[in-house]
Amino acid sequence: MVDIEEMVALQEVDLQLDLVKRRLGELDEQLLAPDAHRTLSEELAAQTARLQEAKQGRKSVEDEVAVLRAKIEAEDAKLYSGQITDAKELRHLQEEVFALRRGLKAQEDRLLARIDEEEHEQEASAYLKTLKKKSEAAWAKRHTALQAQRDTAQAEATLIGADVAELRGELAQAELSVYDTHRERQQIAIAASTGGICGACRLALPTTIINRARRGAVVVNCPACDCIVYIR
Repeated sequence: MVDIEEMVALQEVDLQLDLVKRRLGELDEQLLAPDAHRTLSEELAAQTARLQEAKQGRKSVEDEVAVLRAKIEAEDAKLYSGQITDAKELRHLQEEVFALRRGLKAQEDRLLARIDEEEHEQEASAYLKTLKKKSEAAWAKRHTALQAQRDTAQAEATLIGADVAELRGELAQAELSVYDTHRERQQIAIAASTGGICGACRLALPTTIINRARRGAVVVNCPACDCIVYIR
């Protein structure tokens, strides 16, 4: 006689284990850092680079302004020192100073624009840093909750796995081999038949199949879906 009841019991716990393992897989995927979190880190890195570039741009113009101011100061000192007495040379120096002052005004305007740009980049960086900090805090909280769920699921899988091992030990090797072969092909290896209908494919079973399954002398398969037929 085939111990079909034991095979059914084994399938029940195997199906429970399948569900828990599927849940573990889902939790493992959820435990990975979300794409949005990684994207935010990349955006912050890019923004930090833009801020650094803005700082360098502002510093470069500041240096140019400082050079012009120093040059104007030196030319002014020469102009009002009284050392130049030639009118033509004096007029030429005045024109040079005026040109330098015009250049200074243009550079100061550039500097103001660079300062505005740097402030804008600083604000954007501060915003992204705050957003990243909040995102990390939220993710840490969610990660802790997910890890707790995974630990619970893993403990459940361990317990069910022990039940599976115990039930497998109670089956004869020949029956276990048949069961494993069917389980490798399809999740439902054994399907109960009610009213002459296969519990897996829901098609009517031939009377000969039903009678053979009822006798329980050998393993009987559904001719349509190949699952093992079980008569309650």
